[in-house]
Amino acid sequence: MRLCLLASGSKGNSLFLETGSCRLLIDAGLSGRETIARLSSIGVDAATLDGILVTHEHTDHVRGVGALARRLKLPVMGSSRTLQAARHVIGRADFIEFEAGAPFLFKGLSIDPFPITHDACDPVGFRIEGAKGCVGFATDLGIATRLTHE
Repeated sequence: MRLCLLASGSKGNSLFLETGSCRLLIDAGLSGRETIARLSSIGVDAATLDGILVTHEHTDHVRGVGALARRLKLPVMGSSRTLQAARHVIGRADFIEFEAGAPFLFKGLSIDPFPITHDACDPVGFRIEGAKGCVGFATDLGIATRLTHE
């Protein structure tokens, strides 16, 4: 499993995750062009991405989601409430909705979205498990709850 932080901060947040079966962005808060440039700087061709996971609707997490999804024909995965709140920023895309606490499968990965505390409508972190490992990811935490620690 490979993780590369592409951006973190008020100007944009994005993480690249690669497993044997899948390449994902978790959030895309930079512009589409800047995200592609940062992926290229770590040797990743953006055209090889499989999808985008969205933690919550704030612009510093979704600014580039729509452009990337349309240009690269990527599905955008987020909670139904988050995707509804972010549609004005994301625009048209192939949406895959999930609910916190309901794990789902995507390209050989088990993705378990869990609720976090943050001032967004339905923010989540992720526990992502593949054949070669497991990683947890949570951002913009107000308070790290027991569930977050697990």
